[in-house]
Amino acid sequence: MVLSMTGGCEILDFELTLKGERIFVTGHTGFTGGWLVSWLKRIGCDVAGLALEPATTPSLFAAANIADGVASSIGDIRDLGTVCDAVACHRPSIIIHLAAQPLVSKSFADPIETFATNALGTAHVLEAARLTSGVKAVVCITTDKVYRDQDWVWGYREQDPLGGKDPYSASKACAELVAASYRATLAERGNCVLIANARGGNIIGGGDWSADRIVRRLRPRCDDGPSDLGAQPGRGATVATCAGSGSWLSRFGCPSVEWRQLSRR
Repeated sequence: MVLSMTGGCEILDFELTLKGERIFVTGHTGFTGGWLVSWLKRIGCDVAGLALEPATTPSLFAAANIADGVASSIGDIRDLGTVCDAVACHRPSIIIHLAAQPLVSKSFADPIETFATNALGTAHVLEAARLTSGVKAVVCITTDKVYRDQDWVWGYREQDPLGGKDPYSASKACAELVAASYRATLAERGNCVLIANARGGNIIGGGDWSADRIVRRLRPRCDDGPSDLGAQPGRGATVATCAGSGSWLSRFGCPSVEWRQLSRR
């Protein structure tokens, strides 16, 4: 699929299953969330979002008019009441949870905010999801840094142990455990919402003005000739437009028993 902020796109078969769905995105004012919302609008979804104000000036949210056609709410996922009210207001069938404190460097400067946002914030989203009728599925987006560092040259597999030495990685590993607990025990004590995790690597694309990002630093570095951009060895990069659709397709894509189960509800 080719997608731009201004051009059209060809709708793929798996996207047709989402057309017309009420989808609630946390973190829609951020870089990845902005691209995700743009994609969802293009395929005909009814989109709402909850997030803090954009963290940078300029921002993709403002530059690409992400709020157009979206029921956008500004609020903090660290507040359970805020999350429950927003979800209950929109009554989505699907929630895609992206809101996070996403910067490793900031996690050292403010570890409490990082754990509160990434771990407790995830619990708040899942609590709101299981208590709101009509919510069929939640996809929680985490990171490939959730794995315990084994100090080896091979890639990690989904069944490898969770860990994380720095506060960011540890907080995201905590979010994975929160989601696993809700999936195993709490969902059935609510509306039986389906819960899945998707772990992403580095995501690159236009509109990312956050600190320490590769693309943001690319142009000035190129002017000075080849240099180290600070990418972590062994971590690939995913184009932003692929990250949103891929997160959904990897967990609830077509052909999919899980999606057919959702559609029958």
